[in-house]
Amino acid sequence: MFGAIIVVSACHSAQKAAEHVVSQDLPDPGSARFRNFHINNEGVVCGEVNGKDRKGAYSGFRKFVYYSHTGNHHLEPEDISAQFEDAMSVCRASYGTGVVVDACQEAEKLAPAQRILTEFRDRYTIDCR
Repeated sequence: MFGAIIVVSACHSAQKAAEHVVSQDLPDPGSARFRNFHINNEGVVCGEVNGKDRKGAYSGFRKFVYYSHTGNHHLEPEDISAQFEDAMSVCRASYGTGVVVDACQEAEKLAPAQRILTEFRDRYTIDCR
């Protein structure tokens, strides 16, 4: 029974630490609302957070990963996948025409953010199992 209390206490403190650290990444930390917590055997805390943006509106739930053993965390970046895919599609359609399309420049500009988003999603899938 005592061991179960320690485990529950450790999970609760890891969750509270995650809430504190992740909320600091939001424009309005006090507005943070959390849901769907999961803590794996290694003390990795996963979940979702929603908070107010700079205009004062809730921006929608985003996933996060918090590593209780190191204090490191990652917050899901803005989902620009649809914009990136649209730009890539138009860019590909113009390939070989000899015309540099604005969409190609847009896709190139969005590519680093898309890579970061993909890396986050891969990390979340692996660490939040």
